[in-house]
Amino acid sequence: MGRVIKGIVAVGGLAVVGWIASVLLADTPEKHAGRVDAAILRQCQNAIRSLARFGDSDRPGPAVGARSEGRITFEWPDGSFYFLQGDNTRAPQSARCIARLDTQTIIFLQLRDKVIVNDMAALTSTR
Repeated sequence: MGRVIKGIVAVGGLAVVGWIASVLLADTPEKHAGRVDAAILRQCQNAIRSLARFGDSDRPGPAVGARSEGRITFEWPDGSFYFLQGDNTRAPQSARCIARLDTQTIIFLQLRDKVIVNDMAALTSTR
């Protein structure tokens, strides 16, 4: 009889552990949105860093995205990251990156005062 009770307790324990794992690993809309935001942030950061003319430049750091009308906007204020210049100095930078949430595509990218990508019409043309 003791073995039967131990078996029931073991199965019950496994069921509880399985339930806890399913709750923790469940994909909620909030978790999905967080993963999408993080993926777009990395894409924006890498696109901005690729614009550096000289090596050893910073990649923009973390930024909080502002979601609005099917897009997300990340902004880095002036001096939040630096690009190495030809004379070996580091110049402060600013950037703005906007991406579509549905396709995770960058539709606007600005580095300092220079607009690199401006495809904002792509957002309205698919609605």
